[in-house]
Amino acid sequence: AAPVLIHGSAEAATKPAPARAAAMAVSTEEFGIVPSRGRDQTAALQLAVDQATVKGLPLFLAPGRYVVGGLMLRPGTQLVGAGEANVLSYSGRGACLLAENAADIAIQNLRISG
Repeated sequence: AAPVLIHGSAEAATKPAPARAAAMAVSTEEFGIVPSRGRDQTAALQLAVDQATVKGLPLFLAPGRYVVGGLMLRPGTQLVGAGEANVLSYSGRGACLLAENAADIAIQNLRISG
């Protein structure tokens, strides 16, 4: 199983991310991130997560497989996928996802595999 590491007072929310119109989300496509390439995409996804979180918007992951390891979830991070078509695949490096003292994290419609 892909390790997900949460330290301190972080909360991994299982509740749905706030519903927002598609126009109110940031998409991985805006960062040139192409899923299902089989290579580690942590650095590109980290940039997208950080920028979306700073803007207070969800990050929509286009359908596909994303290879990650050590992806840091900041306070307020919202990751939204398209259901079974979205997979965060563990690269084997560090923990798959990390959150430390990061409240209000929402992950919706994504599978974590590895």
